[in-house]
Amino acid sequence: MPSVIVSKYLESVHYVEPFKAKSSYPTVLDMLNIKDPVIANCLIDRAKIENIILIDNRDAAIELMMNAPPMYCSSTFLENGDQILPKPYRYYSCTKKHSSCLLRSFCQEDIREKEAEINVLNDKIKTKIYKIAAVHDCKMKYSSTRKTNEEDIAKLRCVEGELIQKLEAKRKVEKPVDLSDMQSDLDHLLKENEKIEEKIKDCEAHISKQNIELKNLREKSKAEYNIISKKQEENQCLITEIRNCKKKVDSLTALIQKYESTLKILLKKEEESTKATSEIRKKAELAAKNAEQFCARINTEKSPSAIEQRLRDTKKALEEASNCDRENLKERYEEKKAKLEKAKSELKAIESNIIILGEMMDKRIKKFKIVLQQTKLCLSLSFTTTLAGNRFEGELIFDDVKRTLILKAAPKTDQSKHQDYTCQALSGGERSFVTICFLLSLWERIEMPFRILDEYDVFMDSEKRHLSVNLLTKTAEQKKDVQFIFLSPLELPLMRDSPHIKVHKMPPPKRKRADDD
Repeated sequence: MPSVIVSKYLESVHYVEPFKAKSSYPTVLDMLNIKDPVIANCLIDRAKIENIILIDNRDAAIELMMNAPPMYCSSTFLENGDQILPKPYRYYSCTKKHSSCLLRSFCQEDIREKEAEINVLNDKIKTKIYKIAAVHDCKMKYSSTRKTNEEDIAKLRCVEGELIQKLEAKRKVEKPVDLSDMQSDLDHLLKENEKIEEKIKDCEAHISKQNIELKNLREKSKAEYNIISKKQEENQCLITEIRNCKKKVDSLTALIQKYESTLKILLKKEEESTKATSEIRKKAELAAKNAEQFCARINTEKSPSAIEQRLRDTKKALEEASNCDRENLKERYEEKKAKLEKAKSELKAIESNIIILGEMMDKRIKKFKIVLQQTKLCLSLSFTTTLAGNRFEGELIFDDVKRTLILKAAPKTDQSKHQDYTCQALSGGERSFVTICFLLSLWERIEMPFRILDEYDVFMDSEKRHLSVNLLTKTAEQKKDVQFIFLSPLELPLMRDSPHIKVHKMPPPKRKRADDD
């Protein structure tokens, strides 16, 4: 069933600059020219196109998303349609390979290239048209010569028929004729007939050659016509692309004009604000000069609101003092003086306490650093020993600057000493086993009455399950004052009941059927 999207018809696009992907590469929102704000807001809400970046270089995209993905970046797309996701790093290949033009930020260079290609194609079309015209002229010439040759052949055949008729008429004459004369005439006629037949053969050979040349010319003309039609189609495609690019350029120019108008408005506002600030500064300077006549300038870190409150309090005190007697003023002065002396003594005590507390904190920080180093060392040693006892090797890498912990582990082989081993190259069962070893090393340093582990053997094979079960049972038997609880959806034939171990099998869940509902 198709999904229905419900959203408000807003007149402006959502302001997503604070939460946009912080990268030098463009986002999908930057590359799309969407006129309707409703469509743009729908794509932002549904697909989060402001958090998807586009990168044309595959190696640069992999390095960026694996090591230092940009802030607020959810994924990136390559030019061939592949998708890369960070945290955790994943790479998805696109099944349908198609060309994409999303990674081009400006269209003017494309327009210039397409116009140059169109000019080249137009020149090629002109040359092909000239060649077709020359072929057509040759065809007309050959057709005229063919007509003349056919007319000559027809005349010669008519002459041959007349001569044959004359010869038959002479044969029918009864009067005696001189055979020598007839023989000479016959030889002469035979020679002429042979010459005429030779001319006919030559004409026929010439006509066949001309027919072959005409066929070749027709084939060439058809091929040239097909090429011209293809070039015209390409030309039309380029023209449509140029039109689209011009539309994009027009939209960009409109945006530039809009931004220029807003910039002018902002400049005017800036001028007005500078004028207002200059006037305020002049007033403040006058007020400062008037105040300096009564008292010198006092450098203080208090806020203006606190100073105003202090002035109000002093005004009230002055008003009250003006209404009081001289004796009352002396009494108040003595009270204030006594309070001041008390406050000074309290301040000295507080400062001495602060110094003592600072020294104590420095000692605690030093001791904390020592304890932290020792715990790191104990964790790494316990982790390496648990791995080494189960035909594995690895280490823990603590990064105090980045506040990260990196696990490195691999099965023991002859070549593992010379290679860099990471958990990414391990299988699912091996990763689960390495995490169990890490948890056991943590449990040694953390004293807890209950320790629970759920679904630890889901991705393990039989060998890794055997190793992990033996390792967990050994640790549970060693620490009898701690309650261990291991949960697994699979059967545990290796783990059996003992004085310190009990195996509980949960009943299967009761699920209601659709018929009961």
